[in-house]
Amino acid sequence: PTPPTHLRRRRRRGSLLPVAAVDVHRVQRALVESGAMITFLNDGNPGAGACVPALQMLGVHGFFPSYDAQPDRPLELTEAACWVDGIAAVRGGRNVPSALARRILEYAPAGRGVTRAEWNELLRVRGMQADSDEAGSAPSAACLTRAEAAGFAYRLLAP
Repeated sequence: PTPPTHLRRRRRRGSLLPVAAVDVHRVQRALVESGAMITFLNDGNPGAGACVPALQMLGVHGFFPSYDAQPDRPLELTEAACWVDGIAAVRGGRNVPSALARRILEYAPAGRGVTRAEWNELLRVRGMQADSDEAGSAPSAACLTRAEAAGFAYRLLAP
């Protein structure tokens, strides 16, 4: 049988895919890694540093309940728990960005930043491999900034 017109190969333009076959997460990742902006953040836009792709990706998935990523601020313990749940949801294909942002917004601040050891434990409890113990990184008692945690989350979200 002949495939529908929209699925046939075209000699000059390459092949076409049905929209349902496009891996949106891969497209988003390719866009942010090429310097494109896929969401607006007051402080996580091109030119803001090496953490921009991670901030952009997390922003589009609802990890920031406002337009302020605040990459230099410590990630609070309650936020970290929400972020780890969000990572698991994105990896499982069941993330609802608005629900995650609302949940993060509703949690009262813990009043202190999450340590690397606590972050790693939150990941381990959810069955994820911690990568913030890398050689040369700060001691596990040091608090993570939101930029550092975003970088770790971004690597965990890699396809």
